[in-house]
Amino acid sequence: MNKYGKEIKDEITKKAKKIQSIKPEEITQFWENVYLGKVSSAPKTEELIKLCDLIKKRYELGIPPGFDDFGKKSNPYGDALIWFDMLKYAKNNQQNIND
Repeated sequence: MNKYGKEIKDEITKKAKKIQSIKPEEITQFWENVYLGKVSSAPKTEELIKLCDLIKKRYELGIPPGFDDFGKKSNPYGDALIWFDMLKYAKNNQQNIND
């Protein structure tokens, strides 16, 4: 047990040192590469305001998606914005998003 315990402890120590040496910009670059070409660009301010107004009206009428998030303090429009973005993507690329 002592032999394996020491090997495991040494391996954990080695991995922890490696993780600590990773720079924040390397993490950012990693995630940018993961999502490259898979997410759309942020909407322009005017478009975002119109979408949020539309979403608020839908929420008041209980129309999904996301109306359960209406009372959230942090990003109550997130689910609906993603849904509208998916619809826009499907229309622009003439793709069925159900596939």
